[in-house]
Amino acid sequence: MRWIKTIGITGLSLLILWVGAPVVRAQTGSSWTGEYFNNPSLSGAPVLVRTDQAVNFIWGATAPAPGLPADRFSVRWTRTAYFEGGAYRFIARSDDGMRVYLDNVVIMDSWVDRAPDPPVIVEINIPTGQHIVRVEYYENGGTAMASLGWIPLGSAGTTQWIAQYYNNLTLAGGPVIERIEQTIDYDWGFGSPAPGQLSSDGFSARWTGSPYFTAGSYAFTIYADDGVRLWVDNQLIIDQWRGSGLTPAYTAVVTLNEGQHAVRIDYFEQIEVAAIRIEWALVNMPVPTAIPPTPVPSGSPVTGSWQAEYYNNPTLGGSPSHSEAMAAPGLDLDWGTGTPASTVPSDNFSARFTRQVTFTESNVRFVLRADDGVRLYLDGVPVLDEWHTASGSYYFADRIITPGDHTLTLEFYESSIRASLRFYWLYPRPVSAGTGAAAQVNAYLLNVRSGPGTAYPVLGRARHNETFTVTGRSTSDPRWVRINYGMMEGWINGTWTTLQGSSTAIPQVPIEAEAVPLTFGIPTGLRARATTNLNIRSGPGTSYPVIGWLAAGVDVAVVGRNSTSSWWEINFSHGRGWISAGYVQLEGTLGAAVPVTG
Repeated sequence: MRWIKTIGITGLSLLILWVGAPVVRAQTGSSWTGEYFNNPSLSGAPVLVRTDQAVNFIWGATAPAPGLPADRFSVRWTRTAYFEGGAYRFIARSDDGMRVYLDNVVIMDSWVDRAPDPPVIVEINIPTGQHIVRVEYYENGGTAMASLGWIPLGSAGTTQWIAQYYNNLTLAGGPVIERIEQTIDYDWGFGSPAPGQLSSDGFSARWTGSPYFTAGSYAFTIYADDGVRLWVDNQLIIDQWRGSGLTPAYTAVVTLNEGQHAVRIDYFEQIEVAAIRIEWALVNMPVPTAIPPTPVPSGSPVTGSWQAEYYNNPTLGGSPSHSEAMAAPGLDLDWGTGTPASTVPSDNFSARFTRQVTFTESNVRFVLRADDGVRLYLDGVPVLDEWHTASGSYYFADRIITPGDHTLTLEFYESSIRASLRFYWLYPRPVSAGTGAAAQVNAYLLNVRSGPGTAYPVLGRARHNETFTVTGRSTSDPRWVRINYGMMEGWINGTWTTLQGSSTAIPQVPIEAEAVPLTFGIPTGLRARATTNLNIRSGPGTSYPVIGWLAAGVDVAVVGRNSTSSWWEINFSHGRGWISAGYVQLEGTLGAAVPVTG
């Protein structure tokens, strides 16, 4: 069943009374008041009333709480929610029946015995303001689950997966764990998905969900150790049900209409390392048209300088509690467990960085690494949206633009523990003719760089068993080989690969043909450890602009000093910079000679 209905809700709907049921005060905020009944018809008084954080449950064959049966029970959830005016899509998955009311008006009615997929979908217009949402649900027999969410119409939203884990290789019998998960991107290593409940070897899992897709052809890619199968709309499109370690990136292309589609992944882990990841992307997207430069209004940031605004909340709400200018070309900020400023908390803060940039080429790759969430805009147009918790994840985006002045905006939020943000851009070089040789990656993840060495920026990441065409070898360090990385040139350390084909056919690439690395100094053996959060500047003094940030407790290599040794020149991930000697502790070779470099 897939039911889509469009209705309008006006302010008059608040006057409609629901007759024949007890009055329950709606929970305000994001929580629900849950009333649980020991019958399937919501009859009589509830045997349990509690606060639930979400309508998002998989009970399986068990009861939702002590004192309730596992079958033939019902639940009513009520809350008050704020909506911005506009069209919304409500998505319900239940086993068995569910009804949804908005301001006491029925907007969804699937009061029948049913399976959770396909979901029931309703699209409605809602005026701005607070509205009462009520959900009614019953379980007749068998397994039980209930889930309700809503998103603004036109938004893809977040996929919720029903995850079922089995203590055998064949998905046999009942699952020992059932839960709802937001992503399928796991590297359990030699461990278990649920220590104490699930063995680390010899288990299997099934994920089912209904992601939303715009119309087009999609490439589905799965990495797995060990076996995996993928279904889309009940069609088996990837079948690699075998124990073979981390498999190559298996890909299948499927054409989909706009809307939600049933996706199912079956997986088993045999022995040793366990890992699985699924991703998909449009493959028939038109070639991006050039984006003309946007005129820069008055008050916009000066070219070469970031205007940073920090907020003491994770939503960029209200007025900034701290502002500063930063002169670095990109951003390289590692706050660790510290704070960007005394007026900003170390957790649950957000920031906005804005800058005008003069791009000299049309083909640009943007690179972001963040802990936690981040968004990137180019001339006000979204480029990347990764607004979720993360632990230093890399993100990449390619754009074709018109050379000239453009405005970049970065939005960032920190949830808890460590905080960091790194951002830069590259002009990718085109691919070259193959040599007959190929490199297969042995590492689980291998950085692909713009040049032959770790001094060159990361432009992508290669996964275990991926194979790339080799087009050259570095003259400066023969361990590094040049590859065709998608539609661009990249470099990887051949130590972490298996070379296939003849190595004698690989030409050496002249030094002048290699990408320009970041500028680093020669380490002296002396290291400086920050005793407090510390600005990194472009020169030896506070009159020089800030180009980076060093968290308290982090140590860096010293490569130079000023004539009075009151400032140290250091290497950091964006190149070279200067820090005040009064806020560091020296370590390493304390008697080392440090040259005067500024």
